[in-house]
Amino acid sequence: MDAVMITAVLVLCVIAAIEAVSLFCNREDADELIIAVAVAVTAKTENIGAKLECAASELRGFNSGRIRMVIVDLGMTKAQQEECSLFCAGHPLAVIAFPDEAEKILSKTFAIERKV
Repeated sequence: MDAVMITAVLVLCVIAAIEAVSLFCNREDADELIIAVAVAVTAKTENIGAKLECAASELRGFNSGRIRMVIVDLGMTKAQQEECSLFCAGHPLAVIAFPDEAEKILSKTFAIERKV
């Protein structure tokens, strides 16, 4: 379980660094703003609904660019999976993924396309 947590923390740190660079480097072109939120959920995570709504409310202020919320399944319970699935049904930018899937989703989200 320690390896999973370390991997999750490293992924979140990389995401935070990329997000910070994206926010400060792309200020002139708001259409190219890239924002991703990763929410790691374990069996011990409490109040998941409130945490997801809080993260979603932060994203509501951005109406342009590439925006994605990834709920990372690090051993969710069935009840947590159901709650996250209901949340995703109401929030089309949110998706549930295992750590390896989350990495692929975030790589696609942060892929920078060059205009020639």
